[in-house]
Amino acid sequence: MIESIFLAREGCFGSEGESMNGLKLINYVFGPNASGKTTISRVIENPARFEHCTLSWKAGTPLECLVYNKDFVDRHFSASESIPGIYTFGENIEISAEIARLKSAGVEFGNGLATLKGTLSGDDGDGGKTKEKIELKDSIIKKLWRLKTGYGEFKPAFRGLNNRKNTSQIDISWRLVRIHLISYLSSN
Repeated sequence: MIESIFLAREGCFGSEGESMNGLKLINYVFGPNASGKTTISRVIENPARFEHCTLSWKAGTPLECLVYNKDFVDRHFSASESIPGIYTFGENIEISAEIARLKSAGVEFGNGLATLKGTLSGDDGDGGKTKEKIELKDSIIKKLWRLKTGYGEFKPAFRGLNNRKNTSQIDISWRLVRIHLISYLSSN
């Protein structure tokens, strides 16, 4: 049983401190707001947190203290923000908060993914960057075909492809065309 409490430099208690002596098995602490009730309960719950406060135990033997204060309520009871009248009980409030945070992060991730998919494939699924890539590839192939058929100087770059407009073969030969184009431009 707690016989006395000394409180200093915490909450409303100054550096000179205050003592509560002659405590009994059951004690009732009451007072106006900001008079130190919560500070007293916090010191009883965990005296090690308060270096300037002390508890004196009967026969010097500390006992387990169970404190019911605002901190207890905040740790053990939480009203649901999404469903009025629903409460979470127990010390899983942090877990519930983490679940809510992860759900929110999941929604943000899903929105970001949808935006990226829209950029890649377009809103209708038949456009976007994928369509741009196809159009650019087709444009390059058409330009290469014009080079191949219009300029004899590039004939060596298309050896084996003279009568074929096969994209994969033209893509492979693109490196050769660049090499021949550079040599052609540098010699003229």
